[in-house]
Amino acid sequence: ERKIDFLITMSNGKLAMLQSGGEVKSGNSMIHGFEPPSLAATIDLQSMNCVVGESESKSLQATSLRDLTIIDTDGDSYTVVALYSPQATQNRHHNFDNLVEMKISWRNAQSEQVDVDVTITELMQLESRALRIVNWIDTAYAPGARGSALIELNDGMLLEYNQGG
Repeated sequence: ERKIDFLITMSNGKLAMLQSGGEVKSGNSMIHGFEPPSLAATIDLQSMNCVVGESESKSLQATSLRDLTIIDTDGDSYTVVALYSPQATQNRHHNFDNLVEMKISWRNAQSEQVDVDVTITELMQLESRALRIVNWIDTAYAPGARGSALIELNDGMLLEYNQGG
């Protein structure tokens, strides 16, 4: 089982997954007692699978994802939600964001070689633009927990999202 502590979206559309207990041991850090995280995997989000919203997700660009948040984990997979702003087309701007739920799975958790699948499991249009998304209940590393998130819209409304819609 891999314990991922941080997700970082990079400007090239890739996702960096960081884990604690990295390769730098105590004493090698400039700060006593601090162990920096290590890179567990780099994932190219351009090669995502999709089980819902096939036509809507074709235009989804990984560089447009923001506020990636882990909401659930079970062994060798993580459920992540993110906000996605549709790109404006000529003379047409969108006044809404989409919520994207993705499942990130390790194909072979015992191997040192990182092999990861990313599947979009939910794609939902929100009522307006979203300001931020955060975990709603503490589901940190609790196998079988149903994850949820709280989304703040630009008009001040709060929405609760539960895994699976």
